[in-house]
Amino acid sequence: MKGQGIGSTALRQVVERERAKGFEVWLEVALNNPQAKKLYEQTGFRVCRSQDYYAYLR
Repeated sequence: MKGQGIGSTALRQVVERERAKGFEVWLEVALNNPQAKKLYEQTGFRVCRSQDYYAYLR
């Protein structure tokens, strides 16, 4: 089911819902997970900090 936009649609809905409630949205992703990193960047998240294992996106 990859490539159908399901993950990005669901992520956008969650982000919109939580921001509407006044919450800041952030997440952590393993550096060795480029597919997840791509999904998050495509939905507007940007790296704000990275460590040896995690990149922090918001």
